[in-house]
Amino acid sequence: MDLKNAEMQDCHFIKTLKDEIQKLKITHFCDADSSDPTTYHNIFPQNDQNIICKRQSAWEVMRKHSDFKNTVPGSAAANTVPTFRILQAKQQHNICLVIDVSGSMEDQLEESKLLIDSRYAEVNTLRYDPNHPGGADCVKDAILQTRDSMASLIKYGLPNNSYVGIVKFSGTASLVKGLTLISNHGDRSTLVSYLPTTTGGATSIGAGLQRAYQALSNSGNVNGSIIYLATDGEENASPLIADVQPTLLSNGITIHSLAISNAADSKIHGLAQATGGKSYFYSTSTPNSTALLDALTEPFKDLSNDAFIRIKSVHVDTENQNDVFEVMFYIDGTVGRETVVQLTAENLRNVNLTVSNEKEVYTVLGTSSDIGVIAVKIPGIAETGEYMVWIKSSFNRVVGTLSMQSRARNINADVLQTDAMAEKSNFNFTSNIQFPLYVSVLRGADPIVRASVEAYIENQNGHTSSLLLKDNAIGADVKARDGIYSGYLLPSLITANGRHSIKVIIEGYGAAVVISTPLSTPISEVYEEVELEEELIGPFMRVTLANEIVVSNYVQSDSDVDVIPPSPILTLHLSKVDTDNNMFTLGWTAVGDDFDTGTAIAYDLRISEDFTKLQPFQINK
Repeated sequence: MDLKNAEMQDCHFIKTLKDEIQKLKITHFCDADSSDPTTYHNIFPQNDQNIICKRQSAWEVMRKHSDFKNTVPGSAAANTVPTFRILQAKQQHNICLVIDVSGSMEDQLEESKLLIDSRYAEVNTLRYDPNHPGGADCVKDAILQTRDSMASLIKYGLPNNSYVGIVKFSGTASLVKGLTLISNHGDRSTLVSYLPTTTGGATSIGAGLQRAYQALSNSGNVNGSIIYLATDGEENASPLIADVQPTLLSNGITIHSLAISNAADSKIHGLAQATGGKSYFYSTSTPNSTALLDALTEPFKDLSNDAFIRIKSVHVDTENQNDVFEVMFYIDGTVGRETVVQLTAENLRNVNLTVSNEKEVYTVLGTSSDIGVIAVKIPGIAETGEYMVWIKSSFNRVVGTLSMQSRARNINADVLQTDAMAEKSNFNFTSNIQFPLYVSVLRGADPIVRASVEAYIENQNGHTSSLLLKDNAIGADVKARDGIYSGYLLPSLITANGRHSIKVIIEGYGAAVVISTPLSTPISEVYEEVELEEELIGPFMRVTLANEIVVSNYVQSDSDVDVIPPSPILTLHLSKVDTDNNMFTLGWTAVGDDFDTGTAIAYDLRISEDFTKLQPFQINK
């Protein structure tokens, strides 16, 4: 980076680990070699290093990393000057939506015809039945589902002043609509009218990507452009993904991918990863899933400096004509500007969508000309508090997805945001698998504590399991009360090979934000010590979607064999000291039978005047 010639206006530099090391005059890392007393690791202090790293020194931990493990130091003459890729927030984006219209998108029709029999509370995969109440309107093929959700994305998910194009592909590809500026509702509605609805032919994913690249190239510099690829098939015609991928990588184009069913080509996942994009999965076999709309909107929520906040998404089914579907959501004190409640469904004629709070009622009535989505837009800044949504149609059964989103109440204030991350995207199944999932819940940089965070894992066979994530330094969670909620996907939550989608629902009732205030003592200023205070916040809701995960080598586990240990205890502390009676009370957060799940059957407590005799701590089985 040439700082002399760099444009410095509005440029912000973030403090790095190197800055911290220089500030604290750190010249060496501790080690377990007792021959050098200046770097010998002290295992006795009850600090984060000893608690989290099981009393290992810094070098013992670092040597296990792939940067050091089984490697030979390089030549002293080698060029070790680092290279940087400078990322800059763009105010204007070039985006191309690449949509599969091959015959496989029509083949998904049978998988997507899921009718819910409320009498037996079970899901049956049926052929199209026009005599079923509402049956003609509650099923649709993959291309129409994609069209409707893409319509929602274009109308309410993409940032203003973006240039957006549409490419469709089967055995060949064509540019349906070149890059078009979207700056108002009319621009967006016009673009929606170009979304494809017919299918047929072979599948050349490479052709779609190649045509999108050409469309983006016509606008000039393609670096930083975005392609969103949605497909349900395996490529069977050239050009292939491998033929186009080098061009996309060398030109700095980000690819987000959506696999519609597990039949989608596995290579799109790697393509998204290689370009720094996101990859998602929508199972056409999962009833009540919102993953299709979630997957389309998730990667675009932070695209502009004025990000939109996803509050809630829920499956809608009025079950019968004239039935009413209702649901509640909250507007919290950090959002409220440009609040939109949108219903994504195929047939919107005479569909009444009503949103209300204690003071106001907002209503929109769908017409036969509405494509894919209708919405209530709350004017100005929405009042904080509880809102109710009602959906009713006098014309047909309504099946679709209802979603709520908003923007920061004050563009210059911190907003409550969430994000989900899996440690890796592919894993081989074993009976004692430890697959961690992390979700951040923060207001600006301040952690939110006592929130309810639950992940829903959908697999290709239509099965959904749930996992409660915690911020308590138990199991996958490293540090309590830091706003990072964690949990392990245990073997019991995995029931099939293949792709999995992970939706996370975050709710706060009695939650608080932890605010840190720097202490002003000389030693505190050197080590940046802070005082933590809690500030209660009102009810809130958020929803987010993690990248897809892919499971291989799945076998059904024997539930009678316990191979997963309890979590290590990281929270042991002195809770009370009575020196008069020589009494000391210990406390810790209870762990589970399987990491943080269930209840441990016993605790083994040991005491010694020689701490080294307790290391390593071996339990007699």
